[in-house]
Amino acid sequence: MENTLTLNFMRDNLDDIRQEFDTIDREMARLFEQRMHLGAEAAAWKQAHGLPILDTQRQFDVQKRNGQYVSDPSLKDYYADFQREVMKLTRDYEQKLVWRTNGNIKDGSVLSVCLGEDSYDIVIERGSLKHVGDYLNLNRKVLVVSDDGVPTEYADMVLSASTKGYRFVFPAGELNKNMQVYTAILSELVRRGFTRSDAVVAVGGGVAGDVAGFAAATYMRGIDFYNIPTTLLSQVDASIGGKTAIDFEGVKNVAGAFYQPRKVIIDTDTLKTLDKRIFNEGLVEALKMAATFSRSLFDKIRDAEHIEDDIDTIITEALKLKKRVVEEDPHEQQLRRVLNFGHTVGHAIESACQGRYYHGECVGIGMLYFCSETVRSEIKSVLDKYGLPVSADIEPDNIMSFISHDKKKEGNEVNVVYVSDIGSFELRRMDMDSLKEIIRRTPEHHECQTDSVHAKFEQI
Repeated sequence: MENTLTLNFMRDNLDDIRQEFDTIDREMARLFEQRMHLGAEAAAWKQAHGLPILDTQRQFDVQKRNGQYVSDPSLKDYYADFQREVMKLTRDYEQKLVWRTNGNIKDGSVLSVCLGEDSYDIVIERGSLKHVGDYLNLNRKVLVVSDDGVPTEYADMVLSASTKGYRFVFPAGELNKNMQVYTAILSELVRRGFTRSDAVVAVGGGVAGDVAGFAAATYMRGIDFYNIPTTLLSQVDASIGGKTAIDFEGVKNVAGAFYQPRKVIIDTDTLKTLDKRIFNEGLVEALKMAATFSRSLFDKIRDAEHIEDDIDTIITEALKLKKRVVEEDPHEQQLRRVLNFGHTVGHAIESACQGRYYHGECVGIGMLYFCSETVRSEIKSVLDKYGLPVSADIEPDNIMSFISHDKKKEGNEVNVVYVSDIGSFELRRMDMDSLKEIIRRTPEHHECQTDSVHAKFEQI
């Protein structure tokens, strides 16, 4: 009898708790809707008065002030996380609503990379270069950096929208992502009298973005940087994450900095000017994200009859995956290492071949070294479909000499990403002798120590 009474009491009490939950949830839904509408109204007012929609300092002030209203100390951190997420959603809604109202975003989307005061937006829109002034603050001195392989009209569109723009063009190719080009950009900024209130705009592939971004990061300890990637590889890879660098002493990306852009503009119309090989090597970065995080994206790339028709979706989905990783680990302390899948060997091959293979091609080959036999077969079939190489005639000792300088190397071990099933990954540590043995033979599964970081999820 006593047990029955106790159970009935608990059930009745739980019903009361659930009713109170329902009341609170209804009120939260009403307040959420009210907050979003107020946010949109504030964004429209700021837009009309020429003010930036994002006010990072106010966000920090609001978070700090509202935290005092939570009396339970154990809940303060949870409330801070809750408030940051609500602010992120409000900001996304504000910007999309304002841009949609203004007619700026026609057939595109906006991804907001939330990194506190370093947050920025990625605009993905066909034809966006034609009205780039709607998105970027070009009413100041602007140095537009591109290489001589980029169609001049792309830089022209940016220059025509700026009040005081200058052009800097360097020879195309990875070999020119070097100290000489970097210092030449700095010299141009000094010669033109650029101040900390001015900006650098990269227009082109990953090389332009890397060297221009590094120059912006280091000039006067940092001036505004905008990135307009015009190749598929740079749109999927270099457009997000804030990695800027140059090659030095024959080692790829050995001098660089994490420096987030103020905004990224992706105009997929620029892909129409790429030759097939350049276009296809760019697919590798999307394939990398799919192999480690998304079976559905991998299948879309694998099964596409006309990949150009699906490319906007593929870029967007790949960036959504990478965005989540970068937001959780902006400085590559742990999770972000997954973005190096294929890069340990790939970067070494790229450095050793001296331009014979493109970056994406090298990463594609590199992925085949660190995956299960089943995954290797699947990745290889996609590489074959798009005419991408699956091996490189580079001496193993030559590859190892470059890996020894890799940033991922720690002591006598190197961090690698291993994929046993499409859509999942493991972060592993491998000693240099074991790595050398793998490189000397046809890639096959190699057991090595596994870190505590694992992930397997289809949607992010």
